[in-house]
Amino acid sequence: MIFVTGGTGFLGKVVVKKLIQRGEKVKLLIRKSSPLDGLEGEPHISFFNGDLCDKDDIHRGLEDCTRVIHAAALVKTWDIQRSNFDKVNINGLKAVAEAGMEKGIDKFCYVSSFIALGPTDGITANEDTPYPEHGWHNDYERTKHLADLEIKGYMKGGLPAVVLYPGVVYGPGRITSGNMIVRLISDFNKGKIPGILGDGAKRWSYAYVDDVAEGVVCALDKGKTGESYILGGENISMEEFFEVLARLLGRKKPSFHVPYWLGKIAGFGEELAAMLTGREPLNTRGTIEIFKHEWAYSSEKARKEFDYHHRSLAKGLALTVNWMRENDLLQ
Repeated sequence: MIFVTGGTGFLGKVVVKKLIQRGEKVKLLIRKSSPLDGLEGEPHISFFNGDLCDKDDIHRGLEDCTRVIHAAALVKTWDIQRSNFDKVNINGLKAVAEAGMEKGIDKFCYVSSFIALGPTDGITANEDTPYPEHGWHNDYERTKHLADLEIKGYMKGGLPAVVLYPGVVYGPGRITSGNMIVRLISDFNKGKIPGILGDGAKRWSYAYVDDVAEGVVCALDKGKTGESYILGGENISMEEFFEVLARLLGRKKPSFHVPYWLGKIAGFGEELAAMLTGREPLNTRGTIEIFKHEWAYSSEKARKEFDYHHRSLAKGLALTVNWMRENDLLQ
C-alpha cells in the first residue's frame, strides 16, 4: 500500500487516480477540511485522519504501507501567519520523513517544486545546476528551499528517497493557489488582465498536470533512490504564453507592459487589504520580484531514466480551455 500526503490537492488527486488505475492500493492522509470530491467510494482508497506534523500520527498512518508519496505543501503567495509555511513545508516533511525511516519504508517520493531550485536567469537549469546566490522573495520559496536541504540530509542518513521538482503545474481543476493558471485564463477571457508584467521575455517551465502526475508515478517505480528529477514542461516566455492563450480564446494579446515598480505598488496594496480581511492576495511585492526572474529547467534526466514526457503549452492550454468551456467556467 502507498501512503500519500497531499492527495486531495490539485496535483495529488491526479496522482492518486493514476495509482488506482494501475491497481495500487492507496492510503490518504486527510483532515476534516480535505476536499474529497471524486475520491469517495473508491475501493482502492482508504482514508487516515491525522496531523501532517505529528510524527506519531504518521507512524499510525504508515501501518501496512511500504511506499510514501509526500506531496503535501502550503502553496500560497502569502499567509497572515508566516509560521504556517514552516509548519507545513518544513516540519511536515520532517515528520513524514522521520516516521518513514523508523518504519523502514521501501521508497519515499518527495514532490517538491521548481521554486526550491532557484531562478535560472539566462540559462536552462538541471538537477546539477548550483543553487544561485539570491535573496528569497517570499515564505513559500524560502521554506521550499529549506525543505530541500532537509530532505537531502535525510537521504544521506539512509532515507530511500527520490526528489521531484515539478514546473508550473496547470490543467483542469478547481482554482486554488496550486492551480492559478485556470484563474488567469478566466481573468484574461473577462478582460481583467491589464497587461503583461515586465518585458514579457522571462521564461518559465509550464507542466501539464497529467504529465507531472504520470512522472510522479513513474518515479515511484523507476526513480533511483538518492536522485532528484525535474518534472517540467515547455520553457516559454510570458509574451509567448499570452500569444498561445489569445489564439485559443479568440482574443487579442495584451499590448501594454506593466512596469515592475507599478506591480509592486499594487502588490503592496493587496498585502494591506489581506492584513485587514485575511484573504490571500493574488499578488504581493514578493511575487512581483519572482516575476523579474527566469525559471526555466530541463527534464532530460527524467526523460532518460523513466521516460518522462510533457506536451507543449499549446496542447496543454487547449485541453484546459476546453475543460473550462465544458464546465461553464468561461463567461
